[in-house]
Amino acid sequence: MASSSNSRENRGIAQQVAQSYRRFKEQQASLTERESLSDDLKAQVRADLKLTWQLRRLYDALDIVRRHWMTTNDPIIILGDHIDNKELKKAKKLCNKLTAFYWMQSAQIVLANGEKDIPRCVIYEAISGEWLRCHNNKPNIEFEHFFANPVKITSSGPSTVHGVCSAHLSLCTRVSRHMEEAKTRLHNNIPPLVDFRNYSLLPLYRALVVIIDRLDYGDEDADCGEREQDGYISLSKIARYQSVLLVRTGAEEQLSAPISFQDLKTHSLPLERPDITDKSIEVVRVSLAAAVQFVVNLEKREQAMIAKEDLLLDKSLRPYPPPKGFEKDHDRVCYDAGAWANAHILSAEQHGYYNDAEMRDSIRRVQAGLTGEELHIFRPQPYGGRWKW
Repeated sequence: MASSSNSRENRGIAQQVAQSYRRFKEQQASLTERESLSDDLKAQVRADLKLTWQLRRLYDALDIVRRHWMTTNDPIIILGDHIDNKELKKAKKLCNKLTAFYWMQSAQIVLANGEKDIPRCVIYEAISGEWLRCHNNKPNIEFEHFFANPVKITSSGPSTVHGVCSAHLSLCTRVSRHMEEAKTRLHNNIPPLVDFRNYSLLPLYRALVVIIDRLDYGDEDADCGEREQDGYISLSKIARYQSVLLVRTGAEEQLSAPISFQDLKTHSLPLERPDITDKSIEVVRVSLAAAVQFVVNLEKREQAMIAKEDLLLDKSLRPYPPPKGFEKDHDRVCYDAGAWANAHILSAEQHGYYNDAEMRDSIRRVQAGLTGEELHIFRPQPYGGRWKW
């Protein structure tokens, strides 16, 4: 009886698969034969294609910054008892960042070979999630713009908050000098060692640093590193549990107004730093999530004081091949969301909808949405497959 029941069940599954396949082939045929879309459907497909273009650029930008954070020691800045020329060659990675993320020895992990390293992956992903959330998933991603660059402090580097601030200001001075030299070389038609066009050391970067001096999310009492019912580890929970130090460096003359921690202090945590014994330096301990939100709000404040200009497009981010028939219009089509969407619609109308993969997938996503179904949509996800934002 069991064998007969299993056989009927298998035949039923096979029939469902066959029906699903027939529907899939019918959809293919209708897409291939379709000569035009209704104006309403075309408008929805155009919006979907524009969103796809934006999401892919966002994913590409996050992937570039992720590689910077994940690489063992390069291009991460290594801060020892002095800053050598090798580290200055990485100066571009400091540019277009809101702040620097200093990793003290006390927050580093011991590897199997006895050396210390930074557990960068989970912290980077937690920062990325909060950064995206603060910008409603629409941050400035041009030319490696991001929340922070990581700085690994070695055993010979500063161990106090004062020492980190002093080293940070020294680093900013040297990088600024390095950038001026590059600008002079370009002016004299001499190729610079590093091309800093479209890259700058932001005023906020000089004025504020983030320091991680301990790993809170790994505490035995913390439940934020455990998998939840859906099988994923919540990065937003880690960001709320992990604490960091926010420190004013005093270099605020280029800001529109001084930085104030007044609103943060009601949500601050105990400092627990024996090296902070006076008021010569202002520092607060807050959650990583609060720190990201605070710094992003400062950036928005500074941007509001500047005449609004259209952002220059970073053409290194996902320069898509143009659709069939638009090969000679690469730059015009591929670096603008609207032009890219329109080109695919025109190409599909001329050469067939199923012959344009982007158009085909977009139509299916739109039609699925109209019927209440959910199709996989391309969107950035944390690296590793075990975390969620």
